[in-house]
Amino acid sequence: MKSFRLFKILLTIIFLNLKMIHSVSAEGSVQRILTLKESLQIASEHYIHLILSRERLVQALARIEQHKSVLYPQLGLSSSGHRQTRDLRSSGINLSGDPLVGPFNTFDARAQLTQVLFDPSTISRLKSAQAGEKLSNAELRKTKEDVLALIADMYINARRYFQGLSYAETRLAHESKRLEMAKNRFDNGISTD
Repeated sequence: MKSFRLFKILLTIIFLNLKMIHSVSAEGSVQRILTLKESLQIASEHYIHLILSRERLVQALARIEQHKSVLYPQLGLSSSGHRQTRDLRSSGINLSGDPLVGPFNTFDARAQLTQVLFDPSTISRLKSAQAGEKLSNAELRKTKEDVLALIADMYINARRYFQGLSYAETRLAHESKRLEMAKNRFDNGISTD
């Protein structure tokens, strides 16, 4: 029901667009009628369901990369520096004189490289994310096909309407001229009511 309502709204927009183009061309301005290819291209770039499907695919790819990152080598770096004074007696060294050494600076830098070789839970999460990516890709393809089919159908219906509108306007002009001629005959006394 929701898609039918959306279809009616889009069809109305296309009809109004074609009517506006027709009225603009009647006023002497530049006339631009979209081709089917242009209509499909505009729909594929601006239709909200397609944009959302593309974003879901991007998110699925990001989840795959997130789960893969656990399997990449992890590099940890740390460093520290201190200014300290030591008492040699606390280390068990008894010397004559001042037992304090310092103040002196110490610097400690460490690097740690970690590589995960096998993690079953990470591998299962990665497979799940890859399945999600396949699902998002299939949904995007289906949404694109549905939208393009809908736009093509609406375009064909709008063109039919536009052609019928042109015929109706020609017919109206013809009948208006006949009415004018009948009025002229009546005014001139050539015909009766």
